[in-house]
Amino acid sequence: TQQGLEEYIETYHFDANRDALPAAPDSQDGFYARSALHVTESRMSYILNAAHGALRTGGLAAIEGKHPTDPKIVRSIIINNGEPNLVSDPYENGHIRRVWATDDTRERLESAGFIVEELETITDTTVSNKPPAVFTRVIAKKL
Repeated sequence: TQQGLEEYIETYHFDANRDALPAAPDSQDGFYARSALHVTESRMSYILNAAHGALRTGGLAAIEGKHPTDPKIVRSIIINNGEPNLVSDPYENGHIRRVWATDDTRERLESAGFIVEELETITDTTVSNKPPAVFTRVIAKKL
């Protein structure tokens, strides 16, 4: 990486829709996902519980996902199959996205055993030719 941290960071890549989290129990200091967990409710529960199990005591989960007011969420269609937090974007060939409402995000992480340290709505204006993206950002800790 540009910061020269590659020797200090071990990354795991996995298909969140089907793969097991490839980390041993109590072996990791952090879990990070940004706009990557577009999965069903049951799969989300599995991922958060697996991340909690893989973290050492004091480990952090940092997750960002599209807030309900994000322009791509607003223009999307709710998938009506018992998955209230999944939407389909007709402007991007039906791309599936998860909606990260703050109350729901807190409840989901707490039910997986995390303590929510920070939970906020942020606006990302780094892409100048597009409307600002709106994210729910959460930092949660394993005690």
